[in-house]
Amino acid sequence: MSRSSLLTWIFVAFAALAAGIAPAAAAESGNAAGPWPEFDKESKIGILARFTPERVEPGQTATLEVRVTTAPTWHIYAMEGAEGGLPTTLDPIRMPQGWKPGKWVEPTPHPVVMPGIDLPLMTHEGQILFTRPVEIPADFPVGEYDIEGKMGYQVCTNQTCLIPTDIAYTATLTVGAAPTAGSSEGPADAADEGDSTKTTLEIEIDPAHNFGAVLTIDPKTVTPGAEAFLQVHIEVIPGWHIYSLQSNDPNIFTTKLGIDSLPDGLEWIEGKGWSGPDPKLYFQPGVPPTDVYEGRVTFTRPVRVADDLSKSDVTIEGTISAMACATQCLPQAHLPVSTSLTIDPDAGDATPQVAYTETEALTSGNEASSGPAKAGSEGLVRLLITAILGAMLSWIMPCVYPMIPITISFFGKVAEEKHANKVAVASSYGFGIAGTFILIGLAVGLLTMFVAESDRSGYANLGNVIATNPWINLVIGVVFVLFALSMFGMFTIQVPGWLLSKTDSAGRASGSAHVGAVLLGITFALASFTCTVPVVGLLLATAASGTASGLASSLFGMTVYGAVFAAPFVVLSLFPSALSNLPRAGGWMETVKVGFGFLELGVAIKFLWVPDLEWGIGMLSRPVVLALFILIGLAAIAYFLGFYKIGHGLPTKPMRVGVGRYAVALGTAAILVPIVLSLASAPSYQQVGLPGWVSVGLETVLPPAPAGDELAEKEGWIIDDYEQALAKAKAEGKALFIDFTGVFCSNCRAMENTVFREDPIDERLHRMVLSRLYVDKKGEKFADFAKMQVERYGVASQPYYVILDPKDETTLSEGGGYMGSDSFAQLLDKGLDAFAAQSNEVASSR
Repeated sequence: MSRSSLLTWIFVAFAALAAGIAPAAAAESGNAAGPWPEFDKESKIGILARFTPERVEPGQTATLEVRVTTAPTWHIYAMEGAEGGLPTTLDPIRMPQGWKPGKWVEPTPHPVVMPGIDLPLMTHEGQILFTRPVEIPADFPVGEYDIEGKMGYQVCTNQTCLIPTDIAYTATLTVGAAPTAGSSEGPADAADEGDSTKTTLEIEIDPAHNFGAVLTIDPKTVTPGAEAFLQVHIEVIPGWHIYSLQSNDPNIFTTKLGIDSLPDGLEWIEGKGWSGPDPKLYFQPGVPPTDVYEGRVTFTRPVRVADDLSKSDVTIEGTISAMACATQCLPQAHLPVSTSLTIDPDAGDATPQVAYTETEALTSGNEASSGPAKAGSEGLVRLLITAILGAMLSWIMPCVYPMIPITISFFGKVAEEKHANKVAVASSYGFGIAGTFILIGLAVGLLTMFVAESDRSGYANLGNVIATNPWINLVIGVVFVLFALSMFGMFTIQVPGWLLSKTDSAGRASGSAHVGAVLLGITFALASFTCTVPVVGLLLATAASGTASGLASSLFGMTVYGAVFAAPFVVLSLFPSALSNLPRAGGWMETVKVGFGFLELGVAIKFLWVPDLEWGIGMLSRPVVLALFILIGLAAIAYFLGFYKIGHGLPTKPMRVGVGRYAVALGTAAILVPIVLSLASAPSYQQVGLPGWVSVGLETVLPPAPAGDELAEKEGWIIDDYEQALAKAKAEGKALFIDFTGVFCSNCRAMENTVFREDPIDERLHRMVLSRLYVDKKGEKFADFAKMQVERYGVASQPYYVILDPKDETTLSEGGGYMGSDSFAQLLDKGLDAFAAQSNEVASSR
């Protein structure tokens, strides 16, 4: 690979990472289908415990669910990572001895900033699902068992807390007899509940109606006064479904378990109806989502045997009515079912007494990182790769090579000294190079800690401050213009000669080779800084895109950069003769310099349009910036193809245009294509349909589209009015979609230009009320939006998407960053499904 091709490849990869093109992963939600408790107005909390499934066989595993609902704006603390708050506890639990509980799993908590506490506290709010697997021993007796536990908690807002307390919860699990091989009756297929255990129960499918049903009872033999569990097993052929047991739509033929009467001596247990798995939501175009069952499902209901019955056999009969549907529906079917129960006074107690014990205080088994921790780890990985690629790019900067003769001279002298530890001296040399960049990172990190409070919102990260402050962007833009002009040869920017000569002479005159190597390394870093500063600047800007960890991230980034940058020169310093074989300054270096000059000119425009926008000057609007980028790109292409000469020491002979120049010119032309298309797409100047990474790259360097919000309002979006959007969602009975966005947010624009416009995504979005809230505009209202985002969801970056239930403003789904269409569709489906499930539960409870 040629030097020019390698340079192009490294720069493209580095620029992509520095621009933050990698899409973010979607955040996980703790919500799940199923009933949720109502919160108490005084305690601000409600709790409901249950097992899923409600019945298992010995040897199988059930999941204990503890569902908690908090009042709006109130939260409880996480089970883990809640230092500074009172962690939530769910142990001990009184349960049958021999059951084997696993670890608690809690949903991903949110950080909340509390007055007087430096670190954010990890909390849960709204609907919170805690789960715990419980394994039942293979030899455990059948029966119905209750467990009892207490949740210890403290409920708080961001300003106040109630007194810590606890609340009791109970749940019931039925342990049923396992079937024998070849039996025609038995319990439900446990695979429907996520268990890999398969039943031998055979269900004959009615070919005219595409489903079948079987009635069983467990156990088959009981004593007088005991309980048994009646079970209806239904199996639907693949690709078809039947409807749930209840529905608010009068046009839906709900499934009916028609066992209306029991034989004499058997009775239903008061307060206990049919229980079964949660239905699934089925979506069909133009029809509201409906609850359905697919595959094999089992419904269970307990019955009690009278105390005065003698030995006998009784038969239980009924009719299962259901309608099987796919793209079309078959006629409703009424399938007869029956089973028999033996009553034997000598059979023994069907539910023997078992000993109870209490669980230990087990900790959470949630191995998933919390939102901020996960985001932080992803940010460090991105910073690490950016630093490595940036250092590799800096290896071939033109300013590096003038220091090579001095390095050869110094290490040639070291090689002549017999007692010198060459590896140690070379390491000192590397420490001098890397240490210089580390000190730069420390200085920049410290400066960012003292950004004026008037310019820094407590609810915005440092990257937002840097991106939006007009004075910071003006200074950076002017600096990049100066660097570009220097690269074009109009003047020379150099480290002061007295500083270079002092460090160089000190290194040569030092009595210690180690001290001299360190000083020579400092000289090397300073001499190369005029060329490496664009790379270092982008790296530091990437490091500053976090929150309060700007100092740590700056130090981390510059440590990696300095170490990687110094590494090859440390190795080569052990072999001075190899250093002499490195390329010397020449025409190729001038080409690289001028190429970087065009790049720095484009970067300068990106920074200069920020103060133009903030101060309302109007000189660098989006179409003007697009046109300037095109002019710079055409000028660069003409230079690389040899149409004119520019730079230091212009050669008198004709310029030779090689493969490398053709490749860079072609790459520049490819970059201009989406820019030209966008300029031609008035009035929004946004080319629709570009690949996601291209759209992100463009929006990173372009001002906001002039007609973006106007077009969104025509499409039904409510801009910067949360209360109006909330009221509309309540009135229309729809979920509320919130887009936390920013004027300077490139990922926001890319999502709006690409993912939002895809037909499947657009269809999902318009099933909700759509709201867009800017967090970086000037004014108290927008500061409140930023505060709302951080305090509710613990995230200060944009874009961030939230789907709410407007009735109580509980979160149904959330996630942020640039997402692909599949990930974003999953986020939308999760929220829409949860909203539909809650709406059905509310309606069915009336």
